[in-house]
Amino acid sequence: MLYPLSYWGLVTGAHAEDPRRPSHHVRTGPGRTKQPDRVAAQVAPALRHRRAAPPHIRGVNPTTRSGALVLASGRARPRRTTTNGCTETEDITVDLGLRGSAALVTGGNRGIGLATARALVAEGARVALLGRDTEALAVARETLGPETVTVVADTTDDAQVRRAVDAAAGQLGRLDVVVNAAAPRATGAQPTGLAGLDEADFLRQVDTKALGYLRVVRAALPHLLAAGGGSVVNISGMNARSTGAIAGSVRNIAVVALSKNLADELGPHGISVVCVHPGLTVTERNADDPEYAAKAAGLNALGRAISAEEVADVVAFLASPRGRVANGSVVTVDGGRPGAIWA
Repeated sequence: MLYPLSYWGLVTGAHAEDPRRPSHHVRTGPGRTKQPDRVAAQVAPALRHRRAAPPHIRGVNPTTRSGALVLASGRARPRRTTTNGCTETEDITVDLGLRGSAALVTGGNRGIGLATARALVAEGARVALLGRDTEALAVARETLGPETVTVVADTTDDAQVRRAVDAAAGQLGRLDVVVNAAAPRATGAQPTGLAGLDEADFLRQVDTKALGYLRVVRAALPHLLAAGGGSVVNISGMNARSTGAIAGSVRNIAVVALSKNLADELGPHGISVVCVHPGLTVTERNADDPEYAAKAAGLNALGRAISAEEVADVVAFLASPRGRVANGSVVTVDGGRPGAIWA
């Protein structure tokens, strides 16, 4: 027989002592019965111990039980409308453990980088944006808040990267998270044949993305070690798993190899490194392009375009202490490619 949770001491309030509920005896052995309150006294403490929330997510604020998500900062996250038109509502209290942490996001002035910066700020992190476009960085800072730090650097220039990363860490006071999202725009129209391949463009793409990510992590490493560890999330792309665009495939698969090498080397120092493969993603660049949205929707099993905000939510989790155990992993965020099995 199933008994109400109140019998086990797990429910309080109106339903705990409901006169409409019949009393029952609980059989505890051959020919023996116990009153429910005695059983509850024995069982409830053990259940409470087993079901206790982790220390960092205890203490739900009763004033927020109306349905708003409570952020680590203590503020309720507002409703968000993603770039694919979906309105998100969150009802669960979750603390990713990012409050007070310091994060550097390269390519953070637009696209997935900017969406990731927003997600990190919403979780209570302090964020520095690294990019080449000073004006775009200023606009992004306005949307994120005055506490956001911006630093200018071309990730193909190691000296610029080192200066910018040091400046960001200096202004933030530390560095716990690095998200690499700075890369040439993937148009999907690169030539497939050897005869038409532009070698200069090929080298530029690899230099900006794969080597650029390497330069950023190398510059950030002393700061991550000083913080006692941290997280690195490298944004790659589904071209790593398909043919048809040689430069796109090579630059993204290079990020996968780089990420795994870094994960093995830095993991023992408390630094996790994860690679994320977004599929075709709706950002502010293509939010008003129905053909792009239709193409993106046709590539996944969900049958709809994936938004930058949805990718950013996954990145924020992987960048958090809760996601550290994913070290060395490649995480696909594309809505599920039909017919493909990734072992």
